[in-house]
Amino acid sequence: MEYDSNTRNIIERIIITYEKTIKGIADLMNASASVIGNRIHRSAFPHDLVLSCIVDTGINPQWFCTGEGAPTLTVSK
Repeated sequence: MEYDSNTRNIIERIIITYEKTIKGIADLMNASASVIGNRIHRSAFPHDLVLSCIVDTGINPQWFCTGEGAPTLTVSK
């Protein structure tokens, strides 16, 4: 498994997961939208956002970090 280190792709997955805009994601961080823009511009991987998003939403970590697989986890019975 190869992780996607492209910050723009990760931010897009955060937007998809929370169903928010960049402004909405910034509001979750108690920051301005320019903070998100700066992370994308500097290619600063948003580790804090990734962990928060996985914990908050239960999103599939493999999809989140690689773009592969389904966004949701399936629970086998």
